[in-house]
This record gives sequence, C-alpha cells and structure tokens, in this order.
Amino acid sequence: MAYIFECYHCGIGLKAQADQAGDVMKCPDCGGSVNVPHAFIEPGTVIGGFRIQKLIGSGGMADVFVAEQLAMGREVALKVIDPLLARDSETAENFIREMQMTARLEHPNIVTVYDAGESEGYLFLAMSKVQGEDVDQLLRREGALPERKAIRIGLSVANALDYAWSTGEILHRDIKPANIMVD
Repeated sequence: MAYIFECYHCGIGLKAQADQAGDVMKCPDCGGSVNVPHAFIEPGTVIGGFRIQKLIGSGGMADVFVAEQLAMGREVALKVIDPLLARDSETAENFIREMQMTARLEHPNIVTVYDAGESEGYLFLAMSKVQGEDVDQLLRREGALPERKAIRIGLSVANALDYAWSTGEILHRDIKPANIMVD
C-alpha cells in the first residue's frame, strides 16, 4: 500500500510503501533525512519506544491507546495527536505545553506522566494507565449514581482541579464524564 506523507524539513509530499515504515529516506527536494512514518497506527506499531496494543479512546485532537513501554515493560496510556493536526505549529505548541504542564503535577487524582515527545511525525504523551472505567461508562452501566458515590467522585475531581490550579495555574478545559477515570 502506497501512501503520501510530508518531509519534516521542507514540507514536500513524499511517497512510501507500507513496508518502508520506520525506514530513513532522503528527501529528493531538500536532501534531508526523513523517517518514513506508519500509514496509520495499529496494534504492533511502535511510537517513541511504546508498542501499541489497542485503541481505548478518541477525541477531537488525539487518540489514546493502551501501549507497552518497551524499556520498562509496563503498560501505559499513550495519547497520540493526530499527525495532520501535529503539522500545524500552533497545535503542536499547545500539545507540547500541555505535556510539560501535566508532567509537573503529582497528585493521586491526576495521571502520572512518564514520557512525551515526537517520533516519526507523531507527537505523543505517555502516562499511567488507570485500571477502571470512565464516569461516562459508569453512568451508562449503572444509571444515576448513589449520592455518596457521586459526591466522592466530585470531590476527587475538585481536589485534582484545585491542585492543578494552585500548583501551576493549570486549567483543564475538557472536564466531562468520559475524561474522569474511576479505579
């Protein structure tokens, strides 16, 4: 399968075959060395030292996968920004800023960041994988939550948001049941 991707140096369109993913090729336009990216992310794909196992969520900007951190042999949640969005410098800068801010937070109700970076045109953020489910799944399964459980979850979220703000003036701009994990 042939696919087109852009040279990271000059932006010209380059053509590759699926079996060339991970190879290094020379750009015929600028002469720069370019890593041939994967055409799409699937189980077995390795991004920045993380082997993709399965997709667990998708949002407007990124997909989240269960992945294995190869160097540590541990399971992580790997957030990978859409490569088309990553080409936009403002989007890439916002994602990098999010990675840096999140990495400074250490709180029991906030996922721990393990690693972040760029690999073969993919921007990624590796974080602890929460064993459990998100509140959206919980509500679909159980319906309205008992008052004590709802208050306990709400207080945990409020404590995490307060910590993020008081520690680094960080605002989470996408609070919704699907983004709240319960273990």
